[in-house]
Amino acid sequence: MKYQDLTKSGLFHGLNDEEIQALLHDVHPVEKHYARHEVVFYLEDLADRIGIILRGEILVSKIFESGKLVRMTVKNKGDMIGEAACFSYGKTYPCQLSAEKDADVLIFTRDDMKKILQADDRVLQNFLSELAGQTYFLHRKVELLSYKGTDQKLAFFLLTQSKSRNSKMIPIPGSIVKMSLIMNVSRTTLHREIRNLEENGLIRYQNKIIEIRDSQGLRELLSEE
Repeated sequence: MKYQDLTKSGLFHGLNDEEIQALLHDVHPVEKHYARHEVVFYLEDLADRIGIILRGEILVSKIFESGKLVRMTVKNKGDMIGEAACFSYGKTYPCQLSAEKDADVLIFTRDDMKKILQADDRVLQNFLSELAGQTYFLHRKVELLSYKGTDQKLAFFLLTQSKSRNSKMIPIPGSIVKMSLIMNVSRTTLHREIRNLEENGLIRYQNKIIEIRDSQGLRELLSEE
């Protein structure tokens, strides 16, 4: 494993590869490879491990008793997986995590992660920031999914992104596929709604950038029953 790979992780933000190597000297993480669709953490398994994605993508999904699967989000290189569950009272994974693409993941036990967090205040702060970011994301996800229409979901996404970026130019988050995953709609449906909003003069879509042209019009969409 190249310790330089971990400098891209939010957990080790601000540390160089030598500092990371020193931190990991007394712990024993295991690097594992997962083929596409292979499960990393099963739903309701004992949450005693945390992963850092070195390469590839990991899908976080929720499987309900009815058999319905909801794709929650996709984690990318540098992201942690299982961190909230590992230190929760429930001690089980509330979602299933599987490789969206072939992936390499560095797996830590709970005890090893505790040693790292206690050894460096910067890492502890990074860990807390990552948890806070995940909590904020989930609140926004719930609010987004409360809207029934794809046009409303798209309007909500664009308005919240515009507010956080202080800009009317909103980049597509990776790809239309990933954006459709965020909204829990099909790629085809999302493409259609983007075209509809564009035809109605509310947005302009070009080169993976959506420009908001009528913010009030988007807000009016959200108020529709």
